[in-house]
Amino acid sequence: MNRSLSRGQAGFALFSALIFLVVLTVLAVAVLRSSTITERMAGNDLDRARAYQLAEATIRDAQQDILGLRANGQPCGGNPACRPFSDRPNKDAGLSDLSYLGTCLRGACALEPAQYAAGGFVNPWELPDPGVGSPARPYGIYGERTGADWVAIQNESGAAAQPRYWIEIFQNSASSDTFLYRITVRATGRNPNTVVTLQELYQP
Repeated sequence: MNRSLSRGQAGFALFSALIFLVVLTVLAVAVLRSSTITERMAGNDLDRARAYQLAEATIRDAQQDILGLRANGQPCGGNPACRPFSDRPNKDAGLSDLSYLGTCLRGACALEPAQYAAGGFVNPWELPDPGVGSPARPYGIYGERTGADWVAIQNESGAAAQPRYWIEIFQNSASSDTFLYRITVRATGRNPNTVVTLQELYQP
């Protein structure tokens, strides 16, 4: 009689231990999964912060392009990497001096007044992409016009792609002697799917 009771108690104890082990295993898996998701979210946030900082740096690079300055703040002079003088708005001739008038070329976009009136403007990112090496591509890339060291920044940030920017040129309706520049930037983090787009209206 006592032996049967002992065996029953031992069986119940074994069953209880197995249930307790299963519960502990489930809890451990849940905690591990939660930690993994939290770590992944933190990594995504960090990568987005990197891309955001890179986008801000690219806006500054585009501003230097507009002003005709090198990355170190010095005037471009005769440096062939800088945007040609003929590709800058002329306050006396409006937009007519721009060699890319009516289209977008390497990050600068300008339309004739008649095209603006007709609503003919097309966002540069909606245009066909002829490739990074093409002289007809509609977007600019970080450091292309200013000599900023992209290799050093890429090594530090680990960005998957070089940032792109567009500068849309508008003649100021309030003052024909001034121009407004809408800068749009798209930057990528280490993950190619981490993309940040920033836009700024800039008046030198």
